[in-house]
Amino acid sequence: MLENYRKQIDFIDKKMLTLLQKRFDITDKVWLYKRQNNISILQPQRYKSLLEEKIKIWKQYNLDEEFIKKIFDVIHTYSVKSQEKL
Repeated sequence: MLENYRKQIDFIDKKMLTLLQKRFDITDKVWLYKRQNNISILQPQRYKSLLEEKIKIWKQYNLDEEFIKKIFDVIHTYSVKSQEKL
């Protein structure tokens, strides 16, 4: 029983990581667009509205707001750092 749950978790983790990689591939394209159009990498208002939207949606699934903020803060920080390296 426990082993089955662990396998399910491993499967989901792999999917999450795959999706994150796809997301970061897209953020690389966003960086290229920003660079070509002289747009700042960091856009605080965009991030703020994105976060508010995600919190609103995820609260419907009873996920803790602080948890959601932490997840997206980490993803956003990594994305910005990756774009700055490019």
